[in-house]
Amino acid sequence: MRSLMIQDLTRNPRQSLFAFVKTLVTLGVSVAAIIAFSGCVNLKISTPKQRYYTLESSTTIQSRIKSERKHQCVTATTTTLRLEIEAPTYIDTQQILLHTTSSELTPLPDTKLLGLPTELMTQALQARAAKKCALLSPLATTPMTLRVSLRDMGIIEDEKVAFVTINYIFFLGQEIQQGDTFTIISDVVHEGLVWNTHGQILALQRAFDYALDEIIRYMELDIINYKPKK
Repeated sequence: MRSLMIQDLTRNPRQSLFAFVKTLVTLGVSVAAIIAFSGCVNLKISTPKQRYYTLESSTTIQSRIKSERKHQCVTATTTTLRLEIEAPTYIDTQQILLHTTSSELTPLPDTKLLGLPTELMTQALQARAAKKCALLSPLATTPMTLRVSLRDMGIIEDEKVAFVTINYIFFLGQEIQQGDTFTIISDVVHEGLVWNTHGQILALQRAFDYALDEIIRYMELDIINYKPKK
């Protein structure tokens, strides 16, 4: 628009100057009208704040960090296991699922996990196992394999609980030595939590804390019972 005005001025200065002033007046009225209108209508759009969570409670993480500073394992006594973790695609997502009264699965609004559940479980189990002088690695080629399947997880609105269902299998070579399926339930009210988003997340984290501890307890027993003799 500005380049057209400059071109018009160079062709017929007097006529173009009048047209230019007239255009500015018209433009000034339009801008004033727009400013007046925008003062009446708030065009600012506010978006909900996205919150991110881990599967472990902050209390557990802080406690582990403190203990890791004091705990050391001798390399000769460290046991290495292959770690396999799996989960259905609808569970292995950053969304936290809420089981509603109408039997629907809906994502908990404005909340997400920091990563996929299988990734977060891998990190949490590796950290817990290290305290027991065990090394869990998806790349290990040892005879002992620990396979953990996250069967289900979520928050049940009707019962005000969070739950985690785990399938645990311990292999020695290609043979299954031990296996179990268990569900950990964390009651929001019983845990002294308020039934809101924060309380729901804390209940889910506590359920996972118990589930991960149970996996490590199984692992310790299986290492004692089935570790190959040198």
